[in-house]
Amino acid sequence: MTILDQVKADIIVIIKGAGVSVTPADIVFPPDTQMGDLSLPLFVLAKERKMAPGALAQELIVHCRAQLARF
Repeated sequence: MTILDQVKADIIVIIKGAGVSVTPADIVFPPDTQMGDLSLPLFVLAKERKMAPGALAQELIVHCRAQLARF
């Protein structure tokens, strides 16, 4: 397992804890490196949950911050 695979696996554990189903293939490199190292496009996931992508992003931010605060 590469470091990238491990990072994706760790991200997936945190995001699944928020009730969002993702796979390693969902976590991609953004088109511009100034946008970050990895990204999770939310349009399809938000549509499945019948939410606006921005609302889902905010929900994930709250959950991720709570999870990362434990470290």
